[in-house]
Amino acid sequence: MPVGNEFTTIGLDQLRVLLKHDEDAVHAALGDEEFVALKEKVEIDDLHKSKVADLEKQMADAKSELDGLATELKESTKRLEKLDEVLPAMKAFQEGRRLAPQGNYQIELKIKKSLTESEELNAAILRTRLECLRTDKHTEDAGASIYVFGNVSKTYGEEIQKRFKGFDATVTVSEQSH
Repeated sequence: MPVGNEFTTIGLDQLRVLLKHDEDAVHAALGDEEFVALKEKVEIDDLHKSKVADLEKQMADAKSELDGLATELKESTKRLEKLDEVLPAMKAFQEGRRLAPQGNYQIELKIKKSLTESEELNAAILRTRLECLRTDKHTEDAGASIYVFGNVSKTYGEEIQKRFKGFDATVTVSEQSH
């Protein structure tokens, strides 16, 4: 007797439950040939479900790993962008050149200490320090770091204000008195 659609009217999952509950009754109801065919079909279906579950788990693991790699790549890309911003200032510093245009203004940069753990903020501070060739004054106040850069142009001071705008930092540009 062919094993085709006979089992589909009840459903393979229902037959599986009947087999587990009372295998002898199912065997008696189907006869030897159909019973063996049913058991083979259930075994193949179990194997198929097991393989599908394994593949789904592998896909979920792979997706999780890809998501982690994507996040790592984004973070690395951000770091490279920050490095690209700092690199010209670092090179000029090594050569003893100052990139910040000279003028009769000073910049006071006040940053809350809680922010100093930010890579982006630290990159901005480093870039500014390198561009100015030195920090005229650096103090630690209650809860804040204060950097003073002197002899810069007003335009450069405004650029620094824009650079630190996204951070909880105060940038004051004032004319120096001699």
